[in-house]
Amino acid sequence: MISAGPSPSNPVVVWLGDNARSSPAWTSLEIACHYFGFELRPVSAVSRGSPLLVVIPGDELSAATPIRLAALAATASSYEVPIAIVGIGPECSAEKLALFSRGATVRPAEANGSVELAATATTPAETGYELRGLRFRLGPATALPFDAPAHGDAPAVLAKLVSGQGDGRPALLRLGSGNDRRYLVSRIAEPSNPAPAPGSYPPDRFGAVAPFFLLLRDAGGDRCWLPPCALANLTIDDPYLVEPYGCLSYAGLLDEMHRERFHATIGFIPWNYDRNNSNAVALVRGNPGHLSLAVHGNNHDRYEFFRYETRPGDNQRAKPLNEQVFNVRQALARLDAMRETTGLPFDRVMVFPHGICPADTLKALKNAGYWATFNYSNVPLGESPSPDPARVARAVNTDWHGFPAVRRAYPEKYPEASVAIDLFLGNPVLFMAHQDNFFNGIDAFTPHAHRVNVRQPAVRWTSLGEISRRLHRLRWHDERQCEVQMNSRHAHVENPRAINAAFHFTKAEPEPAAIVRVTRDGADLPWSTDTDRVLFTANLSPGASCLIEIHYRFAVFDGPIALNRSGLRRRALRMIADFRDLHLPRSTLGRLVTRRYYRGGKKRLTLGGLATRLRTLIRGRDS
Repeated sequence: MISAGPSPSNPVVVWLGDNARSSPAWTSLEIACHYFGFELRPVSAVSRGSPLLVVIPGDELSAATPIRLAALAATASSYEVPIAIVGIGPECSAEKLALFSRGATVRPAEANGSVELAATATTPAETGYELRGLRFRLGPATALPFDAPAHGDAPAVLAKLVSGQGDGRPALLRLGSGNDRRYLVSRIAEPSNPAPAPGSYPPDRFGAVAPFFLLLRDAGGDRCWLPPCALANLTIDDPYLVEPYGCLSYAGLLDEMHRERFHATIGFIPWNYDRNNSNAVALVRGNPGHLSLAVHGNNHDRYEFFRYETRPGDNQRAKPLNEQVFNVRQALARLDAMRETTGLPFDRVMVFPHGICPADTLKALKNAGYWATFNYSNVPLGESPSPDPARVARAVNTDWHGFPAVRRAYPEKYPEASVAIDLFLGNPVLFMAHQDNFFNGIDAFTPHAHRVNVRQPAVRWTSLGEISRRLHRLRWHDERQCEVQMNSRHAHVENPRAINAAFHFTKAEPEPAAIVRVTRDGADLPWSTDTDRVLFTANLSPGASCLIEIHYRFAVFDGPIALNRSGLRRRALRMIADFRDLHLPRSTLGRLVTRRYYRGGKKRLTLGGLATRLRTLIRGRDS
């Protein structure tokens, strides 16, 4: 190993003013800075270095004496970088704003009643394009719009405040270009709880922080942490390869993909590794751009990656860690056997049945050679999400053992605003489904694919394995130096520049001693580690791409693992599942029973439970 050199520090956003953390705009701006990889630093005078942006709070400007005002203007101009005035209220005079608005006369105006925030971008090159056409709710009288400038440079309006009558006035303005840019941000009340719950950023909270995300994304450009591209996927859990599988027809789904661009991954239960129909196998094998396979548990005997020890109130059996490790290994062995007999590739990605596992099972996945896990939650069972709202807003979570857990959602629980926010933030748009989602026709998902394609025409629909190779984030420090923050063990990286560029990689590794190699397209790369990271560099010529892989010292086990199916209970559960998915959907009553299973929390499905659900439906009341 040889040193890859120190990692570049985060770009700095300078906050000019006293009592920074008491300002209403500080919290929202800090969230946006954390998300895009900037350090928000309060200063009272010129400091060393060249920041990305200078921020002056509106209340500081409003209270400034002529001497203080002159000092603020001189300090801000001395940096020769873009300047933003944030939290501008009605008490801030147009004369004071004119010192920072390149001569334009901008007057804060009172908002009448409730208003909503709307991004104004109409083309992909404009900041906030993914958010176009949407309104984000704000509380009553919490925001102050601007009157249009009376003279000076014509501003670019990045966001506006819209009242119930539909009229809109600017809330975020940009004047000028390059380092001479000036941003004006109206006062918007700080959210009472800016941290989103685990999952996509709630639209009802996003409105209050959106102007600051738009500000930093516009001011920072490619110095922001950004994904390599927009990504999307539909994963259908449970089916094995028979045509049709309940209401899911692979041929019909492929026809829909030709009508509307999307990709479907089958969450394949390894227990079914030798139960497939040759025609369905051939169809999946012949369409790798539209269909792929991932690992869906092992036996799928209910919540098979549940807690290691049960707790009071649990309605699932405990699953000790050693059993989970065995299932992790056997799942790969079974799908390896299926690949040898059918020629079907699969992605070493785990989609857990019923819910994500405890944290130590993520380490078992990593040790067994899995790439990532994709589930309804990206926080392990029994753990708490990060208190940092910027980290919670990311779809990928590597807080446990440096292994990527990525969230996904049912189409009906993934509204248009949440899809737009994820696309804007650079999160992959990941849908989950079962065969019951197609009860009303094989075209049931097509409208959801359409709304993603319309909102971001450049989105790439691809497999979960390919998404795991593009979970990294990039930011450019200059034309020739790019920093890459890896989230999974591999990264497919491209150089879009017309000149040679050096890509400096880092990846958080709580156990760096487990790394044995780092490769570029299979050839060894020099690498180094510090306390909890691995670092290395790869140089790429214009337009070139490469696959970076980190290789680990895997756990050693005794002998090959058996593929056989054992246990009467597991066989009974699979028989019940086959009856539920392959036979019940043939009737209206059967579809109702199946739908109650999938939408009712997925409790135990036994013959007795099936009878109970039938009785419940007949009686017309909940159990």
